Amino acid sequence: MTQEQIAESYKKKITRFKFDATENGITTNTGFDVDKNAVYITGFQLGSNNPAAVYFRGTLSLTIGGDVIFQDIPAQLFVTASSVEVEGRKYPLGEVVPGNGKVEVIYKDENNALQPFSGGYQVWLTVEYLIAKQK
Repeated sequence: MTQEQIAESYKKKITRFKFDATENGITTNTGFDVDKNAVYITGFQLGSNNPAAVYFRGTLSLTIGGDVIFQDIPAQLFVTASSVEVEGRKYPLGEVVPGNGKVEVIYKDENNALQPFSGGYQVWLTVEYLIAKQK
Protein backbone atom coordinates (compact mmCIF):
# COMPACT_ATOMS: atom_id res chain seq x y z
CA MET A 1 0.00 0.00 0.00
CA THR A 2 1.40 3.42 -0.94
CA GLN A 3 1.69 6.33 1.48
CA GLU A 4 -1.04 8.13 -0.49
CA GLN A 5 -3.44 5.19 -0.11
CA ILE A 6 -2.69 5.01 3.59
CA ALA A 7 -3.32 8.76 4.01
CA GLU A 8 -6.65 8.51 2.16
CA SER A 9 -7.99 5.48 4.03
CA TYR A 10 -6.36 5.45 7.46
CA LYS A 11 -5.44 7.65 10.38
CA LYS A 12 -2.14 6.98 12.18
CA LYS A 13 -2.27 6.58 15.94
CA ILE A 14 0.57 6.16 18.39
CA THR A 15 0.50 4.56 21.83
CA ARG A 16 3.45 4.59 24.20
CA PHE A 17 3.79 2.53 27.32
CA LYS A 18 6.57 2.41 29.87
CA PHE A 19 8.04 -0.12 32.24
CA ASP A 20 10.98 -0.22 34.62
CA ALA A 21 14.06 -2.43 34.77
CA THR A 22 14.52 -2.13 38.51
CA GLU A 23 16.85 -5.03 39.27
CA ASN A 24 19.93 -6.55 37.73
CA GLY A 25 18.88 -9.46 35.49
CA ILE A 26 15.14 -8.79 35.76
CA THR A 27 12.66 -10.10 33.17
CA THR A 28 9.63 -7.88 32.61
CA ASN A 29 6.44 -9.24 31.02
CA THR A 30 4.11 -6.40 30.09
CA GLY A 31 1.82 -5.14 27.39
CA PHE A 32 -1.28 -3.21 26.47
CA ASP A 33 -4.29 -3.26 24.15
CA VAL A 34 -4.27 -1.10 21.03
CA ASP A 35 -7.41 0.79 20.04
CA LYS A 36 -10.18 -1.69 19.21
CA ASN A 37 -10.54 -0.04 15.78
CA ALA A 38 -6.91 -0.67 14.80
CA VAL A 39 -6.60 -2.30 11.38
CA TYR A 40 -2.80 -2.65 11.13
CA ILE A 41 0.17 -2.23 13.43
CA THR A 42 2.87 -0.71 11.25
CA GLY A 43 5.89 -0.16 13.47
CA PHE A 44 7.40 0.54 16.86
CA GLN A 45 10.19 2.44 18.53
CA LEU A 46 12.15 1.45 21.62
CA GLY A 47 13.45 4.14 23.94
CA SER A 48 14.82 4.66 27.42
CA ASN A 49 15.99 7.24 29.93
CA ASN A 50 19.25 5.25 29.77
CA PRO A 51 19.72 4.20 26.11
CA ALA A 52 23.15 2.69 26.83
CA ALA A 53 21.62 0.26 29.34
CA VAL A 54 19.00 -0.88 26.81
CA TYR A 55 21.63 -1.10 24.06
CA PHE A 56 24.11 -3.20 26.03
CA ARG A 57 21.86 -5.07 28.47
CA GLY A 58 18.44 -5.55 26.85
CA THR A 59 16.79 -8.43 25.00
CA LEU A 60 13.30 -8.03 23.55
CA SER A 61 10.46 -10.34 22.50
CA LEU A 62 7.30 -8.96 20.86
CA THR A 63 3.92 -10.64 20.36
CA ILE A 64 1.02 -8.93 18.59
CA GLY A 65 -2.46 -10.40 18.62
CA GLY A 66 -1.09 -13.74 19.81
CA ASP A 67 1.46 -13.98 16.98
CA VAL A 68 5.14 -13.91 17.92
CA ILE A 69 6.79 -11.19 15.82
CA PHE A 70 10.27 -11.88 17.20
CA GLN A 71 11.77 -13.54 20.24
CA ASP A 72 14.90 -12.87 22.32
CA ILE A 73 16.40 -10.30 19.94
CA PRO A 74 19.14 -8.00 21.30
CA ALA A 75 17.51 -4.63 21.97
CA GLN A 76 20.49 -2.86 20.40
CA LEU A 77 18.94 -3.65 17.01
CA PHE A 78 16.03 -1.32 17.89
CA VAL A 79 17.80 1.54 19.69
CA THR A 80 18.61 4.58 17.53
CA ALA A 81 20.45 7.81 18.21
CA SER A 82 18.51 11.04 18.64
CA SER A 83 20.37 12.39 15.60
CA VAL A 84 18.37 10.01 13.39
CA GLU A 85 15.26 11.64 11.90
CA VAL A 86 12.02 10.66 13.63
CA GLU A 87 10.69 8.34 10.89
CA GLY A 88 14.07 6.61 10.74
CA ARG A 89 13.90 5.70 14.43
CA LYS A 90 10.82 3.57 13.93
CA TYR A 91 11.26 -0.16 13.32
CA PRO A 92 8.83 -0.99 10.49
CA LEU A 93 6.61 -4.04 10.82
CA GLY A 94 4.71 -3.69 7.54
CA GLU A 95 0.99 -4.29 8.06
CA VAL A 96 0.58 -6.62 11.03
CA VAL A 97 -3.07 -7.41 11.76
CA PRO A 98 -3.59 -6.83 15.50
CA GLY A 99 -5.86 -9.85 16.02
CA ASN A 100 -7.12 -9.58 19.61
CA GLY A 101 -5.42 -6.17 19.92
CA LYS A 102 -2.91 -7.23 22.56
CA VAL A 103 0.71 -6.11 22.28
CA GLU A 104 2.89 -8.14 24.64
CA VAL A 105 6.53 -7.48 25.44
CA ILE A 106 9.10 -9.53 27.27
CA TYR A 107 12.15 -7.43 28.14
CA LYS A 108 15.17 -9.06 29.75
CA ASP A 109 17.94 -7.13 31.45
CA GLU A 110 21.14 -9.16 31.14
CA ASN A 111 24.58 -8.62 32.64
CA ASN A 112 27.09 -6.86 30.42
CA ALA A 113 30.57 -5.78 31.52
CA LEU A 114 30.40 -2.77 29.16
CA GLN A 115 27.35 -1.40 30.99
CA PRO A 116 27.12 -2.40 34.66
CA PHE A 117 23.69 -2.17 36.30
CA SER A 118 23.38 1.13 38.14
CA GLY A 119 20.12 1.53 40.00
CA GLY A 120 17.54 0.83 37.33
CA TYR A 121 16.20 2.49 34.22
CA GLN A 122 12.95 3.06 32.38
CA VAL A 123 12.14 1.54 28.99
CA TRP A 124 9.34 2.60 26.70
CA LEU A 125 7.80 1.12 23.60
CA THR A 126 5.98 3.36 21.16
CA VAL A 127 3.65 1.50 18.79
CA GLU A 128 2.26 3.00 15.59
CA TYR A 129 -0.98 1.66 14.13
CA LEU A 130 -3.63 2.57 11.58
CA ILE A 131 -7.34 3.10 12.12
CA ALA A 132 -9.80 3.24 9.22
CA LYS A 133 -11.09 6.76 8.58
CA GLN A 134 -14.83 7.23 8.93
CA LYS A 135 -16.46 8.04 5.60
